[in-house]
Amino acid sequence: MFLKIWVMFIKFKLNMQPQPISLYILLFCLSLLINTARAAETHTIKKIEITHGSQNERRKNNEANFYKPYSKQVISEKTIKEESIRDIAEAVRDIPGVSITENGSFSKNIKIRGLQGPRVSTLIDGIKLSNQGMTHTGAGETGMQDIANVKSIEVIKGSPAVLFDPGASGGVINIITHKAPLKQGLGLKQRFTYDEGYDLKKSTTIMDASNGVVGARLSYSKTLSEDYKIKGEDDKKLAISRSNSLNSMAPNFLPINDLGYRSESLSARVSSKIGSDSIVDFDWNNWTGKDMSLIHGPSIGDAIIIQYDRMDRNSHAISYRKDNLALLSDINIKYAKQTQFQAIGSSAIGVQQDTEQFNIISDLNFDNLMLKMGTEVIQDRAKTLIYSTQDYYGAFTNLEYIVADWTFFGGARFNQWQASQKLFSDTNLSVAQNLIGISGITPPRTNSSPTFATGMQYAVNQNNNLSLNINSTYRNPTLLEKYAFGATLGGGINMQPEEGKHAEISWKYLGPKLSTSTSIFYSDFKNYIWIKNIRRIINQAALNACIASGQCNTAIGEYDNREDEFFQSYIKYYNSVKVTNWGMEFNAQYSIAQHEILIGSSFNEIKSADIFVKSAAQPINSNISYRYEINNSWKPWVKIKAQYVIDTPKVEQHKGFDLYSLLSLHTGLKKNGFVVSAGVRNIMDKEYRAAYSGINGLARSFFINIDYDWNSRKP
Repeated sequence: MFLKIWVMFIKFKLNMQPQPISLYILLFCLSLLINTARAAETHTIKKIEITHGSQNERRKNNEANFYKPYSKQVISEKTIKEESIRDIAEAVRDIPGVSITENGSFSKNIKIRGLQGPRVSTLIDGIKLSNQGMTHTGAGETGMQDIANVKSIEVIKGSPAVLFDPGASGGVINIITHKAPLKQGLGLKQRFTYDEGYDLKKSTTIMDASNGVVGARLSYSKTLSEDYKIKGEDDKKLAISRSNSLNSMAPNFLPINDLGYRSESLSARVSSKIGSDSIVDFDWNNWTGKDMSLIHGPSIGDAIIIQYDRMDRNSHAISYRKDNLALLSDINIKYAKQTQFQAIGSSAIGVQQDTEQFNIISDLNFDNLMLKMGTEVIQDRAKTLIYSTQDYYGAFTNLEYIVADWTFFGGARFNQWQASQKLFSDTNLSVAQNLIGISGITPPRTNSSPTFATGMQYAVNQNNNLSLNINSTYRNPTLLEKYAFGATLGGGINMQPEEGKHAEISWKYLGPKLSTSTSIFYSDFKNYIWIKNIRRIINQAALNACIASGQCNTAIGEYDNREDEFFQSYIKYYNSVKVTNWGMEFNAQYSIAQHEILIGSSFNEIKSADIFVKSAAQPINSNISYRYEINNSWKPWVKIKAQYVIDTPKVEQHKGFDLYSLLSLHTGLKKNGFVVSAGVRNIMDKEYRAAYSGINGLARSFFINIDYDWNSRKP
C-alpha cells in the first residue's frame, strides 16, 4: 500500500505545485495506518531458511535491523561478486538516500541524504578513513580501498552518528574487511575483471593459511583503466583539449590523454589467538595510483581536468580483540597510522597527510540494558609549503533499554579539536603571513562541544514498529576547509564549526516474504560549510566588446567559450548561516523461492537563502530490480535493474537537468568454486547526466567478472 501512496506522491509532485511539509507528513502517516491495519492479520515473524545465498543474506540483515531504531542497509560480498562491483561507491549506489557523482574512472563523490564531504564518515574495521578531502570527493578516499578485501559494507543513517563521528550528519559507511583465517587450512582466490565502460582490466590474487592458532592473508591487485566511456565523446575530447591548453605553460605539465588511471594494491594480515577468547591482528596495506585524471566543473563542456601523477595510501594497524572481561564484552583496542600523498607532475613536491588514530570500544550488558562505550584520539598532519595539524579527542557512550514493547536509547559524545600551523625552518615568516590558504599561516585554535542522540522505538505488533530519533552533530572544519590544498582557498581563522540538529521518524514491516521500511528526516544546520565559485573580471574591455557584438550574454552566462580571457575564477570555502534539509526514503524486499524483487526510492530538499547551497538537493530517484535464480547445480541467475530519476525537487544545475531512466542486465552462475558474472549497463544507450555531476554518465557498456575460490578447510 505504501508503494501506491509513494507513486501518488510522485505524480502529484510532477505538477510542480509547491505544497506545505504537512502534506508529506500526512501521506507518511496515512501509509503507516494502512499498513498497520493490514499487518494486524499477520502473526509472529518467521525466520525462514532460504536456500538462495543473496536472499538469505538480505533476510538475515533485515531481521537484525528490524529492532534497530535507525536506518541501515548492508551490501554483502555475494552481491559485490554477482554484480561485478568495482569499488565502494558503486557498491552503495542503489541504496535509498545515497547518490553518486563521478569525476572520472577513479574519483567518485558519495552523498547520503544530499550531504557530502566530511558529513559522510567512512570506517574500515573501526578506523576512520582519513577524510581531509585530498581529492575533494568526501567520504574519505574510498577508491583507495581494494574491494577484493571487503566482506560487507554497512550504510548507517540517523542517530548512530554519536557512535562513529560527531560530524556524520549524512551517515556512515562502515566497511568490514576479511581478517586472516584462524581455521586450519589453506586457501586461494583468483579474480579477473573486465569493464568496457572504464576500459578497465583488473586482476586480484588472494592467498591465506592457518595452523589453527596463527593465520595469514596476502592479497595483491593490479588495475588498468584506460578511459571513461561516456555518452558524448566529443564533449569529453573538448574538455581534455581545453585542459591541456590551459595547463601547457605549467612547469610540471603532464599531457592528459584520457579519464583513466593505473593502480596497484598490496595488503598483508596476520592474526593470532591468545588464550581462549582473545585475538591480536596485524594489518598492512599499500595502495598506489598513477596517471589519475579527475574532472571538475559544472558540466563537461565547461570542465577542467586535473591529472595527478601519483597518489599513495599506506596504512598500518594493530588491534586486540577479546570476547569478555568481567562485565565487559566485545572489547576492541586498535592503533592505526595512515599516510596519503598526492603530486601533480613527477617533479612536484605534492601534498602529504599523516593520520594516527587510537580507539577503545566495548559493550556492557545488564539483562535488558545494553551499553556501548569508547574513546578515540585522532591526529592529522598535512605537509605542503607549511605544516598544518589537527588533533581530535573524543569519548562516547550509548545505551539501549528494552521494556515491554518499547526500546529507549540515548547517547552522548565529548569532542575537542586543536588546530595549528607552523613554518618549516627554511620558510620566510613575513612572506607566509601574507599568503592565503594552505601556504599561509593562522593562529592556533581549539574547539569543543558535546553531541547527543536520543529516541525510542515502539513495537506495534510482531511485524511492525515505529521509531523516532533526534540527534545533534558538531563538525570542526577539516584541514582542507580551513586551509585548503592547491588552488582552492580555505576559510581560514574565520571559519566556524558546523552545527546541526536532526530528527527522523521511521516505520518498518517484517513478514515472512515481504520487508519494508520508510522514513522522513529533517536537519537544521548552523554555520553550514560550503564552497562557492568566485569570479573576478580581469579584462573588462574585452568583455564589453564581446557583449556589444552579441556573442556574450551575461544574463544567461554565455561567454562564447572565452571565460578565461575575461575572468579569473577560484573556489573558496565559507560558512552559510542557515540551511535546512529534509526528505523521504522507502525500501522494500519481496522474496519467494527463486524470485526476489527489490525497490527503493528517495529524495531530499535543501533549503537556504544561499544560492550556492541550494544546489545540493537530490531529486526523486527510484530503483527496482528483479532477480530470478534457477535451482540446479550451476545455480544460474539473471537480474534486471531499472532506475528512474525525475526533476523534483528542482535541480538547480548549470545548463539544466533532464529526467532520465536507465536499464541494465546482470547474469551469472556458480560451479565448483567458480563464480562468473556479467552484464550490460545502460542497455538503451541513453545520454544522461546525474544531478550535479560535471560529467555525463556511462554509455552502453559490457562487464564480466570471473572468480575462483579454493580452500582445504572443511565446511
